Amino acid sequence: MPNAMVDEAAGDVVLRAVMTRLAQVAGVDCTVLVDRERFAIEAEGDAGTDADALVTVAPRLAGMAAGIARDLGRRECSGAMVTCRDGAFLVRDVAGAAVIAMSFRDSGSALMAHEAVDGTLADLVQAIRATEAA
Repeated sequence: MPNAMVDEAAGDVVLRAVMTRLAQVAGVDCTVLVDRERFAIEAEGDAGTDADALVTVAPRLAGMAAGIARDLGRRECSGAMVTCRDGAFLVRDVAGAAVIAMSFRDSGSALMAHEAVDGTLADLVQAIRATEAA
């Protein structure tokens, strides 16, 4: 039988490593992982006002994106990107358990970060499940 404390600790280590890797993507200001009830699970990068705002709006933005996709007859929406004059925000669903949100200095960086986020989703899901199982 697996040791729940060891599994949770391993999940936390993986989670921090993935979040650190995402925070190091070019152009990223901050990265937050938020559960569906708007509780921050983990944050990396320049965690200032953007991080606080992302924690608040990320689950709502992911939900709105999914609703828009449904209304347009799309099968599934895994996230959304919002561009602003002075930056951009990227929000992605993480297996229905959480939302990853990233703040960028410019929209070009956000477009390029899609690939980095896609490459880490499996690791994030594994880490979240390990910490939830404990």
